[in-house]
Amino acid sequence: MKTPNILGIIPARSGSKGVRNKNTVELGGLPLIAHTLRAVQDSVFNFDHIVSTDSLTIADISKKHGGQVPFKRPKYLAQDTSSTVDVVLHTLERVGKKYDYVLLLQPTCPFRSSKDIDAAIRLAIKNNASSVCSFTSVKDNHPNYMYYINNKKVTPVVSGRTGKRRQVFREAVLRNGAIYLVKTNALLRTKSFVTPSCIPYIMPSERSLNIDTRSDLELARDYVRTLN
Repeated sequence: MKTPNILGIIPARSGSKGVRNKNTVELGGLPLIAHTLRAVQDSVFNFDHIVSTDSLTIADISKKHGGQVPFKRPKYLAQDTSSTVDVVLHTLERVGKKYDYVLLLQPTCPFRSSKDIDAAIRLAIKNNASSVCSFTSVKDNHPNYMYYINNKKVTPVVSGRTGKRRQVFREAVLRNGAIYLVKTNALLRTKSFVTPSCIPYIMPSERSLNIDTRSDLELARDYVRTLN
């Protein structure tokens, strides 16, 4: 398969609740969204990208850090209940250009690197994959240790786990939200970024932090300090 035509989409709405002004909050001396924009710019693949935002502030900061913001996202797609799929479909419609793949890069995953992006794209090319998504391995939080709460009682998430050693558990992975690469025709057909034949790209836990809360942000800042 030849190098596909890719549109990177970075969704960055205003009005976040867990962390105020989350997409522009400072992390390591840069606005949060700038980390994703740098990863895009450092990729060996030269693909188009668009920051989808309803905020003039986010748009200005994105442009300052090399982001492309050709239009403003409408308010009805910038609500707590707005679907990311709908945001991406709106972006594709506004662009009016055909792409082989859509690459969704959430700015809340600042430690995803250009090398991660490149590796995911290479996986897609090698396998002609309908989608490639990033995951991280779960060990201490393996599903075999988890329980549902039903009527104040607990039942195991995975039945038949009693007495089994951790070493015999099947490997389990968790979507980390850093990379969603999906063929455009598959996205239009399924309205999903994770197709049934999705190929996993495994990332280490230290690059898999997704910032949703103040605690996540403090963890990220602590990690940045260890890098300096």
